[in-house]
Amino acid sequence: MALFFKSLLLITFFYSSCVYDPPKEAIWVKNNSAKAIYLYGTCLNRLDSTPVLYLYIYQKINGVASINSPPYRIPPYETKQLFAWQWQSQIEKCPDGRYKLFVIKEEELKSNTWDEIWKNQKYSKVISFDFQELKVKNEFIIIDE
Repeated sequence: MALFFKSLLLITFFYSSCVYDPPKEAIWVKNNSAKAIYLYGTCLNRLDSTPVLYLYIYQKINGVASINSPPYRIPPYETKQLFAWQWQSQIEKCPDGRYKLFVIKEEELKSNTWDEIWKNQKYSKVISFDFQELKVKNEFIIIDE
């Protein structure tokens, strides 16, 4: 009986120790400006009509409504983890091998529709990087003009 439990324990330990947890690459964004910014990520060299960025996200959970900041909003003087998925596969999908983060000021989202923003390309800055640059420097410091 003791041999059975020792075998069971050994098998359980073997299978539980073989769980593969792939590494995550994260981008930490530091907003050094006095105003909130929004980030739009894409492989394109321009803003696109979709997906649309929103000032706030309306949610209703268990009948209770709430309004929250979206995950792509970086408050003033804060550092935030932007994404945590496999960046290498995301960047490899880009034709030029470079991913772009478009910085859009909160004032632009407040005073314009998304249609106006993408048609007129109303962004303040673009940060472009490939996978090697991401591995070397995991933190991008954004200074809003």
